[in-house]
Amino acid sequence: MTPTVRPDHRRRGSVYIAVLGFATLMLVAALAALMTARVERTSIALANDRAQARALALSAVDRAFYAIATAANTPEAWRARLNQLAADPPARLGARTLEVHLFDAVDGAPTDAGDPVTVIGVGVVGDATYRPSVGLDESGERIQGYWAPWAPRHSHAAGRPAVESTRSRC
Repeated sequence: MTPTVRPDHRRRGSVYIAVLGFATLMLVAALAALMTARVERTSIALANDRAQARALALSAVDRAFYAIATAANTPEAWRARLNQLAADPPARLGARTLEVHLFDAVDGAPTDAGDPVTVIGVGVVGDATYRPSVGLDESGERIQGYWAPWAPRHSHAAGRPAVESTRSRC
């Protein structure tokens, strides 16, 4: 009688495990690539929002300078124009906003003619916020060397909300 040859079941099982392990590794690599693409897409969108928020905030500062340029040449007149501009509701452009804040570090009241004032432009697009600030002396001229692309935290003594830092939120 001839002996029967039994197939090697262990060999087929180890090939199956190897193929299953390789497929699992490929699946993990594909998921990692998808997650990377998602993070890159989100960061590109946030960078775009930051650029638009910066442009809006600088436009708000330009609006303040225009208000000063078109006002009469007295400190009371340009301060009144700036206060009127700061009291206006934020300008909404779809999902984007721009506004002007004033801050007087001396006594918190930007209407005093003898005090320097800080003009803070605020641009908001999505989750990105940008707040440049410019210091103005008593006559409405820009204080040389004072340009902060990010406004520091200020707490307004006149009951206005605090201006927070300008770093974009993710």
